[in-house]
Amino acid sequence: MTMGKLSKRILEEIKVYYRSGDRYEDGLYVAGSETEERIMASMQRLSMAERQLLPEGFRTQDTYKMYTETPLIQTLINDRLTDAAEFLYRGQRFAMLAWERWDFLIPHWKVTMVGKDG
Repeated sequence: MTMGKLSKRILEEIKVYYRSGDRYEDGLYVAGSETEERIMASMQRLSMAERQLLPEGFRTQDTYKMYTETPLIQTLINDRLTDAAEFLYRGQRFAMLAWERWDFLIPHWKVTMVGKDG
């Protein structure tokens, strides 16, 4: 099997949504515009041990860990992706719980996410 075929099986296109320009006007919250970008990532379910480490209330929801080399995730450092960042995977939106930068062997990002209700 060539690496190209392997990549296509492991990596999937994921949509990333984040907002910018949130503000308050006359004491009322006004949401900024939502931006959609696409990244290639490997999606994996959290193990039972990893689920047990989640905060109370998240353990019964769909949970995934996403691995990506996509430069878009560099925006995490620049605070463009915040706790409000969302990911669309298999028709469901997921909220980002945590992210980690891994620099060993293959530099990449690991993002832990939980399914949103409704």
